[in-house]
Amino acid sequence: MSEKTKYDCYNGQGRKLGYVLLDGEGKGLRDIFIENKAVIKAYYPGTVFIKPARKDKSQVKDRRTKKIIPFTPGINC
Repeated sequence: MSEKTKYDCYNGQGRKLGYVLLDGEGKGLRDIFIENKAVIKAYYPGTVFIKPARKDKSQVKDRRTKKIIPFTPGINC
């Protein structure tokens, strides 16, 4: 059984409509869209194109987070 990949569905204006889980198997996005067009249009009728979904925020490491040391007069000087 092949692993399903999450794809975001977008309308013609670029607004995200939702996501679907499809079999990718290393094909191009156009090929995946054409093969699964009936499934995609059943969930989101206005879908014009798909993109691979980004990872959930829980899976992405936040690089901007730094440890903040609170300032206390006399100690941090």
